[in-house]
Amino acid sequence: MVRIAYSSSSSRRVKYYRAAISCNPGATAKSDSPLRHEYAPRAKRLQRGQEVFLVETCNRLKDDYKTSRGNISWWSRVAEAFRLEYGLDSYNWQTARNKVTRLANERRQTRHIIITGQAVNHDQALHEAIDEWLSHIDEIREIEAARKRAATEEANHIEATQRYRDDLSVRYAQKRQRRSELEGDNNILLSDSELYTGMCRFL
Repeated sequence: MVRIAYSSSSSRRVKYYRAAISCNPGATAKSDSPLRHEYAPRAKRLQRGQEVFLVETCNRLKDDYKTSRGNISWWSRVAEAFRLEYGLDSYNWQTARNKVTRLANERRQTRHIIITGQAVNHDQALHEAIDEWLSHIDEIREIEAARKRAATEEANHIEATQRYRDDLSVRYAQKRQRRSELEGDNNILLSDSELYTGMCRFL
């Protein structure tokens, strides 16, 4: 049974919980309490060797890493390799991705600190693995940025070319109209071939 009482002398609610032990004479509060829950143990902090293995796994599989964020199937392969190596059944792809991302961000910050001349803790094996991974990530991002710029430039070129053609068509039609008015013939109609031939004269 659970009883909840509220203090009338204070605006802060004070809760009192009292759980009754099972009526079974052999039961104990620890094993048979209806309010007791089982929780999975919290994930342990990775050891430095485990961090190195995780990043080196990314480097080993980097040829299949095609985008700056990777994908679920790729990160699942990284997590699976880690589980097989260390037997951590609960280690999933999100955990692997978040861990590697955090290590990479920390390494970038460490590089900045080194440039400013400040002393930092140095772990050669981990830093070399992360540096290799960062090099691949930066290369992927540069490729993606180049593709985005090329696509934008192509779209702008197509738009500008279409605007130019539309303007040229209007100008040529106006010129023909003025000519026909001067000649006293307002019923001149241009075929597609005539219009194209006339537009080419302006190119």
